[in-house]
Amino acid sequence: MGRRIKIPNRAKAKKKQLEGESFYLRNRIHILMGMFLVAFMMLGVILFYHQIIRGEDLTRQAVAMRSREIELKEIPRGTIFDRNHRPLTEVSNTCAVYCLPDETRRQMINASENKTGVNLDNARIAEKISSQLCNCIDGLSRDRLNEQLKKALNDRTSFVRITSNISETEIISLQQQNIPGVVIAPMTRRYNEGGLAAHIIGYVNGPQGEEGVAGIEKVYNNVLKDTASCQSLVTVVDARGMPIHGLQYKLSSDQEQRGSVVLTIDKTIQQIVETVLDKQKVSGAAVVLSVPDQQVIAMASRPNFNPYQLDQAMEGQAGSLLNRALNPYHPGSLFKLVVTAAALEQNAVKLDDQFLCEGKFIFTPDLSIACWKEEGHGKINFAQAFALSCNPVFIQVALDVGRSNIMDYVYKLQLTGNNLTGYGKYKGSKIEINPGRPALANAALGQQGVMLSPLQLTSLVATIAANGKYQTPSIVKYYIDREGRTQTIKISALGQVIKPGTAEKIRGLMEMTVAEGTGKTAYSNKVKVAGKTATSQTGRYVEGKEVLNTWFAGYFPAENPRYAIVILVEEGSSGAASAAPVFKEITEEILTIYTN
Repeated sequence: MGRRIKIPNRAKAKKKQLEGESFYLRNRIHILMGMFLVAFMMLGVILFYHQIIRGEDLTRQAVAMRSREIELKEIPRGTIFDRNHRPLTEVSNTCAVYCLPDETRRQMINASENKTGVNLDNARIAEKISSQLCNCIDGLSRDRLNEQLKKALNDRTSFVRITSNISETEIISLQQQNIPGVVIAPMTRRYNEGGLAAHIIGYVNGPQGEEGVAGIEKVYNNVLKDTASCQSLVTVVDARGMPIHGLQYKLSSDQEQRGSVVLTIDKTIQQIVETVLDKQKVSGAAVVLSVPDQQVIAMASRPNFNPYQLDQAMEGQAGSLLNRALNPYHPGSLFKLVVTAAALEQNAVKLDDQFLCEGKFIFTPDLSIACWKEEGHGKINFAQAFALSCNPVFIQVALDVGRSNIMDYVYKLQLTGNNLTGYGKYKGSKIEINPGRPALANAALGQQGVMLSPLQLTSLVATIAANGKYQTPSIVKYYIDREGRTQTIKISALGQVIKPGTAEKIRGLMEMTVAEGTGKTAYSNKVKVAGKTATSQTGRYVEGKEVLNTWFAGYFPAENPRYAIVILVEEGSSGAASAAPVFKEITEEILTIYTN
């Protein structure tokens, strides 16, 4: 038998201690490795989050911290487009002068003998720069510019726009002067100086366009304001925010379109309408609606205004800021369309009913209303009375129909409605027919108690042209909100407000008016048109002669109406002489472009 060797208790204890320490050490290593593994996993998750998920956003922030942008829009607002997505704003380019205050300070301090800048405070820098700029650019106020630059230097403003729309001579002068921190850059002007669609677009309060004051600018102010420019001028800056010397400004484009409004207006037709009004020196309005959906294709008011000369427009006596297309007037004989609709539907008259016009309608020996034709029209039927706009015949018909029935058709034809879809409420109409035969007679002729806007009258004509179906006029198709979402404007459904047979008869009468009545001056050998003339009294006299407002309302093509048009000419001689020729020229100009 072998001999057993006994291990002393001390040795056993030491062995056990070593084994314990080894186990504890191994556990600590495992725990430490686990902790490192968890830390690396967490770091990986963080890196993945920042590099992949938030990478693009962080990149933009980094670029923003290390770059400086000059806004290339004159007014930082969203764009207003026509129905074919052609811009009605941001339509012209020019050059603007900008000052970068920090760059100006840096360059001037570096160029000075005392580079500590003790002797070159912000006030002196501003004074010198403003002096140099005023020597190069005409029309600048040195005191105002000095204060502007001093404030910008004190506030560490990123950039200041000095002026815009500078001439080529001024550009050359600035380049020769090489003023520290002054940059010449392209700029997109918001408005057309000619005022295209000015009354529709409206205007804003100040050079930065903080708030819309009129028109679409006002109605969609929350959509259009504070919209980032789709183009800017960018340069890289150092950690102090100073532009890195030698790096030039580069054009940056943002393809995302946000905060914009798309109108029903057709820019080409709008230009045609405004050109014709200016050519014929019209003071008044013109409205073009599509048939049958009653979208506003063009709407113009004269006199016009320059959006860049609002002070002059506000001081002027002609009321150029007033949108006459939405302003109420006595419609004169255009109201006979309503009387005709009521009379035909109430069977109060037939087209071949005979009447006698002796030049006036007599109520009493002391009270009568004259026909525009002093000697009268003699024996005529109702169709002829419509075509010749005979006052005595229409007075008699209106009296036969009755005040309440005529008012019923005022409501049926939505003439008291003053809502333009996409635009909201406007001044609209006033139709109040007082009791009594003379009051009804005056109302039947579109005078006493009857006030309608050119837009409302165009809607009336469009309803007749659409076989008696009415739809609320609209001017906005949709808009894109500041989150980039498209918001469609809800359009009311078509409604039958007068019988198709009634509308067809009135259309025949309007065709007859152009063919052989008072509307002959609207006749075109290029397309068949239909319409109605009107002349309304204003109650104003100049040199003993009453001022008249004249009208023509019609549509074309007569066989398959596409456009309804109303022309208002203030201070005209008659609807036939003053308004119908304007209608004819607009119609024929539209035909040269849209023949299908």
